[in-house]
Amino acid sequence: FGGDAEDVSWLHEILEEQAGHPILFAADLERGAGQQFEGLTPLPDAWALGILGQEACYDAGHRTAAEAAQAGVRWIYAPVLDLHRLGEDVVSSPIVANRAFGPELQRVIECGGAFIQGVLDAGGIPCAKHFPGHGACSQDSHTEAAVAFDDIEMHLEPYRALASKCPSIMAGHIEFPMIDEEGLPATRSKKLMDILRVDLGYDGCVVTDALNMAGFGSEPVEELAVQSIHAGCDLMLYPDDPVAVAVALRDALDRGDLSEARVREAVARVEKL
Repeated sequence: FGGDAEDVSWLHEILEEQAGHPILFAADLERGAGQQFEGLTPLPDAWALGILGQEACYDAGHRTAAEAAQAGVRWIYAPVLDLHRLGEDVVSSPIVANRAFGPELQRVIECGGAFIQGVLDAGGIPCAKHFPGHGACSQDSHTEAAVAFDDIEMHLEPYRALASKCPSIMAGHIEFPMIDEEGLPATRSKKLMDILRVDLGYDGCVVTDALNMAGFGSEPVEELAVQSIHAGCDLMLYPDDPVAVAVALRDALDRGDLSEARVREAVARVEKL
């Protein structure tokens, strides 16, 4: 989040040199590399791009990835594939809004696909979000549990159309009690993650939304992170205490509460990126 592009590039270079292996920097760049990094170009939000059309969306994705690379950032947390439907009788999310490419399913698919292709063609790694669809609930998962009673099928359509083209996907802290009776958010729900992993056959890297968001759960984050890996997520995004989470995952692995095969599968997907 933030910083001068040259300074971020320097940090990336130093970390790789000290680590002795590749370091993958990621950033939320839905509105261009200038959304986070001084000296780079800010772009219009997805809603505006959707109005402009697929060519503008492709150009935005390409420019975002090309400029982010100047800061050593290769992994682009975009595009948003959530729907933001309009009308009195529909569910609309306060956290999606103009981050969506539009209210129509086809526009989200076409414009999201164009953005993904632009990022790929510029040498970046796109990350579609927030599976299985934050537009299905009226709560903001940053501040409270986000519970969806909407028909999940409609919100899955962008992922059915585009998952095979996108090397990474972000899972949202979104509960679908009609699918998972325990009320677990997608980031901790094997039933919801199996829709992605089994039904859609997705074998790319899945990263959680930020672990410091209220929608992830009220129990200790270290315990919830173990559930996430078990459910099918590969990477934990933004824990307040990364060392504590790492230790908890290692302990769970040593105790046998976390499958070594599942951990190796997750690591392999990260290495593939």
